[in-house]
Amino acid sequence: MRWMLSALFLACHATLACELEFAYLNQPSLPFISASAPDEALPGLAVDLVRAAAASIGCTARFVRRPGKRVLAETAAGLHAGALMYSLNDERARKLVFPMADGKLDAERRMARLNYYLYRPVGAALDWDGKRLLHV
Repeated sequence: MRWMLSALFLACHATLACELEFAYLNQPSLPFISASAPDEALPGLAVDLVRAAAASIGCTARFVRRPGKRVLAETAAGLHAGALMYSLNDERARKLVFPMADGKLDAERRMARLNYYLYRPVGAALDWDGKRLLHV
């Protein structure tokens, strides 16, 4: 009888154990994902954030690096619990779930905010009207 209780306890404990696998691009994106993440002391802010979120629900996070399109395809196919550091676009919205509030991206739950800058040589004709590049 005792061995049955022990087996039941172990089976229940194994069922409660939770490991979530996340995929991300195989290129560094500092400070969010380092070149050797997650196998270094400072893997990046995104890895740390996902680990903390998983721990808050009693799970551990495991990470795999893949080329960008493979990350998206495998995650859309359900092979990973999520993908790190991808922005919303129409194609991704058809395949993945993003944090939303009132039909818009929920800015409070985003992982990061990235800004992009376009530089041109002094005197170049290239210009930006706020919507598109001019004189390309």
